[in-house]
Amino acid sequence: MESPLTQTICVKDFFFCERHGDELCLACHCDYRLRNNVCVEDELDTGGELFDISIEQRHSLNAYHHGAEPALDLIDEESYRCVRHKHPDCGECFDWAEIIKAETRALAERGGWLLSDSFSNSIVDLPISRENFMLESLALA
Repeated sequence: MESPLTQTICVKDFFFCERHGDELCLACHCDYRLRNNVCVEDELDTGGELFDISIEQRHSLNAYHHGAEPALDLIDEESYRCVRHKHPDCGECFDWAEIIKAETRALAERGGWLLSDSFSNSIVDLPISRENFMLESLALA
């Protein structure tokens, strides 16, 4: 059996499932969001804007969707670089704090649908709109 560390990639200090590139990978049974949040918590605490993002609220990032690829030409075989610039741990493409902030702003602007979770009194972000939820509910009825 492989070590869990061999199934993990690190792209600019964020951990992801190696096979699928996800922070939260249900297929591989891993969730690196808490660990990754700790890496950027100081950058998310900007004072003026509220970026108090819990694990339940934040969508899982995918390293491969953000252009990560193995940097096979480098000596360190575990390095990842961006497809766009070919820079290992590219600060522009893998600025995880800014990516999280942008997603949070977009959710706020489109009036994200947030519900209170009755078990923990936390806010849970549903990834579908109210209209789509209603349409899906009607289709199931």
